[in-house]
Amino acid sequence: MRGAMSTIRADSAASLALAAARSPSLWLGLGLWGVGFLLWLRVLATEEISRVYPVVVGLSFLVVGVGSRVLFGETVPNGALAGSVLVVVGIALASREPSLVRQDP
Repeated sequence: MRGAMSTIRADSAASLALAAARSPSLWLGLGLWGVGFLLWLRVLATEEISRVYPVVVGLSFLVVGVGSRVLFGETVPNGALAGSVLVVVGIALASREPSLVRQDP
């Protein structure tokens, strides 16, 4: 959606709204956002929120960093991407199954 909105030039709010409504990229972005929202609702209906929410939040840091570099050519420091990977790994470890822990008889 950022790419679509950055190409639109308008003098007033009305012309901006009209130009945005004509942008296929903006509609694609809104459609993908809607699909993501429906998938999130499906996950919430089938999984424990205490396990999936931290993973999704952690993954969002990684996806935004990689996406901004790949899609928009932004400079994202390698340290930021490495930090995002560490956050995702940490969250995955913290939210793993408790049955993996050995219990004494």
